Amino acid sequence: MRGISKFLSVPSLLCLAPFSAHALVFTAEAAFQAAAGGVVVEDFESYNLFDPVAALPDLHLPFSPLSNSSPPTAYDQSRGGVAHSGNRTLANNDKLNLPALGPMEIVADPGTVFKAFGYWNVGGDDTTSLTLLDANDDVIESAIVADTNGPNIYQPSFIGIIGATDAVRAVIAPVLGNGWFTIDDIQVDSASVEAATSIPAPGSLAILAGAFYWFRRRRDGESIQLLGRGRHGRRSRASRRTWCHHRQRSGQCRG
Repeated sequence: MRGISKFLSVPSLLCLAPFSAHALVFTAEAAFQAAAGGVVVEDFESYNLFDPVAALPDLHLPFSPLSNSSPPTAYDQSRGGVAHSGNRTLANNDKLNLPALGPMEIVADPGTVFKAFGYWNVGGDDTTSLTLLDANDDVIESAIVADTNGPNIYQPSFIGIIGATDAVRAVIAPVLGNGWFTIDDIQVDSASVEAATSIPAPGSLAILAGAFYWFRRRRDGESIQLLGRGRHGRRSRASRRTWCHHRQRSGQCRG
């Protein structure tokens, strides 16, 4: 995983693909990264061949299961296509089986969103599509990555989308070929990653709530005890009635 900070320049705008009012579509990685204001990239180099990749923790993006209920797997560039960086890529397959296992669906962690999403299509003769969807499951934008055939060798191709609205889901699907595809260098805008990192985990929130409840109960208990004591620390009859009013439900007042 790596982070890249970029700033948009005028030449970068010349690398845009046709786009709608809902999103910008990029076929040049540098222009995408600049327009996104910086990105966080997962290059899959920390995985071994055929390792299951159920989530991208640094990007706060888990994968939905493929058609056989397995996650995508780490793949090796020497087995087809050309990786964009390093040797590892990501495949919608498990152990070289055909038919392939359908689209990759990436869903943001609960309570988080992203605006920019991109990747490199590196399968050689594969064509894939990228679709971003919002919280209502409405399509923000969809674009196709042209197949990566070069004149002498397969060449990777980039696709990236920056939506005008927040996305919670990205779907990468095969368009041509046998349905088996590989991708590399998945990346999202760094602002969304920073925002997701600042959200406490559900377990942390529960601990914080429990600590606050304990503190409140202890503070209230001390206030009640102070209310019922005289100048020498002994409880007067009048103050005992007040103390009993607060404690009768817990059975601590015996008359």
